[in-house]
Amino acid sequence: MKKSTIALLILITSLSVAGIVFIQVYWVRNAIQLQEAQFDNKVQLILKSVVNRLFDERFDVSTDTAYCRDLHCDHRTLQVLTTIDTR
Repeated sequence: MKKSTIALLILITSLSVAGIVFIQVYWVRNAIQLQEAQFDNKVQLILKSVVNRLFDERFDVSTDTAYCRDLHCDHRTLQVLTTIDTR
């Protein structure tokens, strides 16, 4: 083989390996970012669940809809409005 052919093969192989390494680093970084985002979402979900549980235990409000005649309130909003009204 000629020296130029061998040099060309080495160059193409080196570029291919560098490309593969670059793609793997990119995928690993994206996987880490995705895991961090999933962890943050799980923590927020659990914290909201704990807050809702504590709120339900502390404030047992009847389902009187006088506060929400024109507003279409859900149960949680009704509890908050009732709590504000009683203060």
